[in-house]
Amino acid sequence: YQRRVRAQIQKKKRKAKNPEKSNPVKAKPKKSYHADRNSSSEPSGESSADQNSPRSFEEEKQLSEDEVREATEKLETLAIGDNVKVVGSKDAQYTNIVYGDGMWVWLKNENVPKNYKQLIVTVKSQSCPTDHVANLWKQELILKQIEYGDGLWVLVADNSTDFHFTTEKQSLNSSKEFPEHIIKETWRNQGRIVYVSYCNYQWFVISEEESPYTLQQGVLIKTSLEGLIKQAKNIWNDTDRISTLCYGNRAWVAITEPRDKNCKQKIYGSGSWPTAKIKECYAQGGGINSLIYGERDRMWGMVIEIKKGQETKQLVNWSDEYPERFHPDKQ
Repeated sequence: YQRRVRAQIQKKKRKAKNPEKSNPVKAKPKKSYHADRNSSSEPSGESSADQNSPRSFEEEKQLSEDEVREATEKLETLAIGDNVKVVGSKDAQYTNIVYGDGMWVWLKNENVPKNYKQLIVTVKSQSCPTDHVANLWKQELILKQIEYGDGLWVLVADNSTDFHFTTEKQSLNSSKEFPEHIIKETWRNQGRIVYVSYCNYQWFVISEEESPYTLQQGVLIKTSLEGLIKQAKNIWNDTDRISTLCYGNRAWVAITEPRDKNCKQKIYGSGSWPTAKIKECYAQGGGINSLIYGERDRMWGMVIEIKKGQETKQLVNWSDEYPERFHPDKQ
């Protein structure tokens, strides 16, 4: 009985000392996630549960400089709320992150320049996360890829300026119909198509204005991969190359541009995972330009590229679920 009395007295003292902790409903919400997280002491009137609570939608729109640095320095998943995650890389470049045939596929390239930085943002949403795209541009990163699969949007951006201008010159456009008008308008303005993809029943085009590097020349559109392969042989005879290969809405699409004389390309189609062609490509010192799955054809389309005098350090990876971390490496 005496123990119970002492416990009740101590409980009353705690309530009198800090009344807000006894009623967390009345506690004031945080005004700034970053300020509270980086503060040296815990704000009065907030429990530890409040400190770890998910951000609101408005707070999820922004990534702080500290978060970008943290994600880049550690190749680990940085969770931002329940629906947004960021992976950073500085030692390798991850490209061709696509979903097809029930699995995620991506390429790991180890030939990266000094001071390289890449961020991969995944957003669980039905609509395109344009706010996160704008925020990547604010971080002075160049958007290289946008994809959608298994309920996830994937945004890939880095600071590599090869064949690119600045983030101020980039734009992202969408269309329910094939965006031929967007592509031609970009070329009329002496611009460049960075990436074309079909995401959640819409076409998306990443483009750059006034690109000083490469003048693209054409777009190939075929309803079958076999038809695209036949047409691709003609462009290679004209010393062109495929810069972007994609599939969407029952169409195979390739963007072409002039190629270097020391560069050779081949395109393959396979009804199953193309293990033999991947090993053959790497055995020749080449690399994979694009690896895309066409749902209607139930085929993998793969463009490989071999450059004389340049060995590609690349690996193909895959996973049934979206990877929390982009390894172990498979081949």
